[in-house]
Amino acid sequence: MERRPRDRRGTRLGDRRRHTKDTTEILAQLEHAIDDVHSRVIEKGIFFRSISVLGITRDLSVKSRSRTLESPTNDIELLKRVTSELLSSLVSDGQELRRAGVRVSDLSESRAQSSLAEFLG
Repeated sequence: MERRPRDRRGTRLGDRRRHTKDTTEILAQLEHAIDDVHSRVIEKGIFFRSISVLGITRDLSVKSRSRTLESPTNDIELLKRVTSELLSSLVSDGQELRRAGVRVSDLSESRAQSSLAEFLG
């Protein structure tokens, strides 16, 4: 039976110097937060299946977008790509963000089999 770690998510908010809806600028500042979350995942030897992007708007309301992956992973390139896609969706309504963050959840200590080929391979 798969054992789940006590902490079921890892979240890191990035600090913003100004309000913006420019995804390139926000992603550049989120780079450290993404690396930090990924480092903690690797350090603990765990995998995540869900990625969320959080945004705090000018009026301090919190917006989020999430995606659940088909199988658990700890791939930083996938984390960066999905974060970028979710962030684009988050700012598409035109609101400027004062802070943004990334969260991984649905954590597990072992990676589930992702395909029949992997099982047979």
